[in-house]
Amino acid sequence: MKIRNPVLYGLFFIFLVLNIVDLMTAKDILSAEANPVYLLFGSFWALIIIKLVFIIPAGLIIFKNNYPGHITNYLMISYFVFGSLLMLFAIFTNVQVGKLYNQLNETQQIEVNEKLSEASKTEKVQFYFTVVGFNYFAPLILSLVCFVLYRWNLRYSNIDKKYNKFKYWWKDE
Repeated sequence: MKIRNPVLYGLFFIFLVLNIVDLMTAKDILSAEANPVYLLFGSFWALIIIKLVFIIPAGLIIFKNNYPGHITNYLMISYFVFGSLLMLFAIFTNVQVGKLYNQLNETQQIEVNEKLSEASKTEKVQFYFTVVGFNYFAPLILSLVCFVLYRWNLRYSNIDKKYNKFKYWWKDE
């Protein structure tokens, strides 16, 4: 069986694995979890469901491998790249919090849990969206602006195709 789109399949696989690892590391530090879905429902299953909501449709789109335009294909690549980076950040944070938590004795762990439960949901959600906004949406929006400007610029640019004729990625659409 030939893989139709190895780049997106690879990015999807990496994204999927990182989401599973994120769930595995998050279950150990649920008292510090700032994900709004977890805070709203208070259930680990809610985290699993929200991850499936983001993974399954994206997987269906790439396995269909039919895009209405360049921007859609580009968005899928951006989704997996930035999503994977965000998952790496979440895993790193979960592991660091878990290490710190495990270094505490039982009395200190109880005190930390009490302080974390005192932090309001609003504070946790605000922190979560600040981190997600900075690490995911800001780069995504900037890269989309660059892509739109690039596509707009193509009609005004003279590209020396003879120079690039040996590069397979330069072929006209």
